[in-house]
Amino acid sequence: PGAGPLAPSSFTVHRKMSAEVGIADMVSYMSKVALERYPARALLFQTVQAAAREALDAHFERFALIGSTALGIDTPDSDLDAVVFTRPGAAAAAGGASEPPRSPVEVLRSIAKKLGKRDGSLHLQLVDCTRVPVLTVVIADSRLSLDLTVDEPLGERHVLWFQSQSTEPDPEPAPLHQVPVPPADAWSQGLEAAVLRCVKWWLRRRGIPIAKEGGYPSVVWTLMVLHALRCSIFVNSTDDGDSRGRTVLAAIAAFFDRFAEGGLAGTFLFANGKGAEFWPQQQPLIDGSDIRWSQACGASADFSVLDPTTTCESSAAWGIEPLELAPPISAATQILHTYELRRAQCYSAAALTPGACHKPSVGGGGAALHELFVEVGESLNVLPSVMPSGSRGAIVFLDGKLLLGVIRHVNPKPGWAASFLHRRDASSRFALHLCEVDPDTGCTRPRTDAHAMQWFRPCDFVCTATLRQDLNSPAEMNHSAGPFMLDAESLERWCEMRTLVYGDVQRSPVTATHATARNGGRSGGRRRGWCRQQARM
Repeated sequence: PGAGPLAPSSFTVHRKMSAEVGIADMVSYMSKVALERYPARALLFQTVQAAAREALDAHFERFALIGSTALGIDTPDSDLDAVVFTRPGAAAAAGGASEPPRSPVEVLRSIAKKLGKRDGSLHLQLVDCTRVPVLTVVIADSRLSLDLTVDEPLGERHVLWFQSQSTEPDPEPAPLHQVPVPPADAWSQGLEAAVLRCVKWWLRRRGIPIAKEGGYPSVVWTLMVLHALRCSIFVNSTDDGDSRGRTVLAAIAAFFDRFAEGGLAGTFLFANGKGAEFWPQQQPLIDGSDIRWSQACGASADFSVLDPTTTCESSAAWGIEPLELAPPISAATQILHTYELRRAQCYSAAALTPGACHKPSVGGGGAALHELFVEVGESLNVLPSVMPSGSRGAIVFLDGKLLLGVIRHVNPKPGWAASFLHRRDASSRFALHLCEVDPDTGCTRPRTDAHAMQWFRPCDFVCTATLRQDLNSPAEMNHSAGPFMLDAESLERWCEMRTLVYGDVQRSPVTATHATARNGGRSGGRRRGWCRQQARM
């Protein structure tokens, strides 16, 4: 049977409604969309599963659904994740000789070939220059995709572990060889599922880099949410929408508060696979103020999330060492994370308690919730592997300096075929014409000195910046050469990130004054100790 049309993924919190009603409506909306998209998701899964079975033949062992959809915490924008397991040593049809094992890239290429024959409308992209090759299968209208890997058991183990962690475990959990039918009741899965869905949607709408782009895997963010929930107490006296909505808001605010203030530094683990523990990384304060990125918390920050399936007593008994789930990420990506976490901390606090945010321009209630989940442009946090069609800026971080420039050249490393450059790539290169930015107006003027044009690596990339033609410049000027105007979102990012990197004391007087006014006289985030827990739990 064919799949019906996909529901739209847009949801807007009305600014005039209460935040409690807005977040409850959001949870209900995500559940509704999951039900509507079930036929299309199930069809795509079955199509790729059948192609894998055909391509591998005797070498096919099983095909497992993993990730958020397997756990029932998928969002309207969630992709499907699956892993195909091969059977080693299968005998050939003729002669009975054992065939040599094929590499994951060879397996994915053979599956892609079968998929192309089955459905020519599918868009297929194989990313094979990373540690774990991934085949992305996208349907014709680009609104649903599936990421496929080969013989990677971690995802399956994590799904089984998460299923065992439920306060009321399902005696018959959904099998992993098919897409489960979503429950009709949005709240039937409890607080954890609702909060996980909201945080995952925040990650997607804010364009936080995913694993295949050089960010953290989804499982790392999921474990961070579970850790914050287990280190907090939330009281829900009634089952009405407002009360449940406020409980979810409080849990979201606690999550952002914990990681915006403490930063992504230290070790998170689940002792014996259950109890949440945090071992902080000690970092000195400088002059009694917030840590300055270039001096302490940038590249030296050590963030570790240990695999809960390898921290139990049975694992130790079998000599299994705890497995690291959080890959090292660039200092530039850490800056992006910290900016987004502190922004979310501010808006979630204001949504929960109007006036709690230190920024005078931030409203409360529904208006703050709307800003918390406002969607950024799809390409804002992605560095393209080809030159963009128009003038596009980029913010980079290198040798303790935060710089902004116009992208002039992009040279991917040999063999790289994806539409984006990986954030841990130290081989590809891109050139920026560096600019001076007026923090009051957003006017961005390309520099004219001998060092204005510089080359960088994707691991230096923080995010892009939207540039517009400066309407005050003479008509006869070459507008591709500037000057430009930064849009409001990009100017906000630039100013706040400079505060993160340098602090007001190391910035020019005009920039420092501007940032102080924007931050209500403070350079760091407001500390709300009532939900900040920086000790071992």
